[in-house]
Amino acid sequence: MDATTAPHHIPPEMPQYGEERHVFELMQNMLEQLLIYQPKDPIPFMITHLQQDNDNVPKIVILGPPASGKTTIAMWLCKHLSSNLLTMDNLMAQKFSSLAAVAREHYQKMKKLSNTLLVRLIQERLREEDCIRRGWILDGIPATREQALMIQTIGITPRHVIALSAPDTVLIERNLGKRIDPQTGEIYHTTFDWPPESEIQNRLVVPGGISELETAQKLLEYHRNIIRILPAYPKILKVINADQPCVDVFYQALTYVQTNHRSNAPFTPRVLLFGPMGSGKSLQAALLAQKYGLVNVHCGQLLKEAVAGESKFGELIQPYFQKEMAVPDSIIMKVLSQRLSQQDCIQRGWVLHGFPKDLDQAHMLNSLGYQPNRKHSSNQRKPKKSFMYSHQGNTEGCVGFGHGLIQGTKRVSHHLCPLCCGWPHSQVGSPGSPRSHTISLAVPAKRKVLSGKSWCSLLLAWLGSACILIQFLSTGGAGPQIGHTPGLLHAQPCSPGVG
Repeated sequence: MDATTAPHHIPPEMPQYGEERHVFELMQNMLEQLLIYQPKDPIPFMITHLQQDNDNVPKIVILGPPASGKTTIAMWLCKHLSSNLLTMDNLMAQKFSSLAAVAREHYQKMKKLSNTLLVRLIQERLREEDCIRRGWILDGIPATREQALMIQTIGITPRHVIALSAPDTVLIERNLGKRIDPQTGEIYHTTFDWPPESEIQNRLVVPGGISELETAQKLLEYHRNIIRILPAYPKILKVINADQPCVDVFYQALTYVQTNHRSNAPFTPRVLLFGPMGSGKSLQAALLAQKYGLVNVHCGQLLKEAVAGESKFGELIQPYFQKEMAVPDSIIMKVLSQRLSQQDCIQRGWVLHGFPKDLDQAHMLNSLGYQPNRKHSSNQRKPKKSFMYSHQGNTEGCVGFGHGLIQGTKRVSHHLCPLCCGWPHSQVGSPGSPRSHTISLAVPAKRKVLSGKSWCSLLLAWLGSACILIQFLSTGGAGPQIGHTPGLLHAQPCSPGVG
């Protein structure tokens, strides 16, 4: 909009309708189709395009080296998404296509298919009704950059591209055990995926071209071509490691193809911040509002301002404040609705925190048309467990001053043993009568947050424990067993002779 004109009072329902109905994406897609096909009469073409309603059907390309499992993943995706699998074999095997018959003859003579003929086969297949309604998955196509550019030129644009990768040594070894069911086309493996049914086992055949030398030659050709193909799909490409169980590869691929790419549609930010008390919601909201020019809406602050301003809502809220009772949701929603419907929130967007606090409040917020389009949860970090300090003393005295605080197997900081360090060795144990002691010291994970009072308490606890230990050692171990003492230390000297 023109910022120099008078403020435009746009109802909040208008941008929300555009976002929910994906109007921007709809217009962008129609414009792309018009520029690609360039029909003489655009109006009937756009009507036909809208009637097809196939903007969200699967349009997937799966690439990968030989024996990476791309055909298996493609078949599983087709079954899960109820889509159509397109391979070079089934494209040439179409019965009622004259172009497929020409392609079969050409392939029998030349043992390969020209790029032009392959692209024409793909274009013919994608115009059929099942591909329009249920989408398609290309398996191993395009195989060269020339094919990729030709496919893009005729207006075939995939929505997701998956590239499988694995070490060549793994692929060569895997390819040697490959078996194919001639009836169903299913691919099996002698080690990783052997069918349990004996009937299927008996009809499996060994495919051609799976020797180590032939596989190495195919891998070399694949590596030469793939580095030139992938740059053609910069924003829709996902590389998946194929050197893992096939089920894991499938779920990674399925998760990716079911995600929607980020839209370029303009939108008014409506941000909702969640988090427990003390998690920093107010600070994050202020930073977001400052960086992106949003309106910072704090629910609790709105209620206080309503009471301070002696508004009509403030008169309703004040009795609840005086009695320290929760304000009813109906009153809160009226105050929020009044603020979020103001022109600055509509034009600039808002960041809301402090509301909603339960599911009913969230439903009320959505019912009034203030549904957020960005949500963020601020989770407070859990405090770390206390460290356990262990030190073993012996007849030779303290083994050193740099004993460490251990969390698991990681040394995180250093501290002095409060019972040994700084004391004469004779007070730890006398020659010929080895003694040992173990100290359990609970220290907070972040030492810098300890106040001076905490450090004083810690020092007093150390001194008290040292005095108790000295008294115990001077009696020759005949004193009573030391239990829990006030403070952070728990000292338990062992009987003489325990190492």
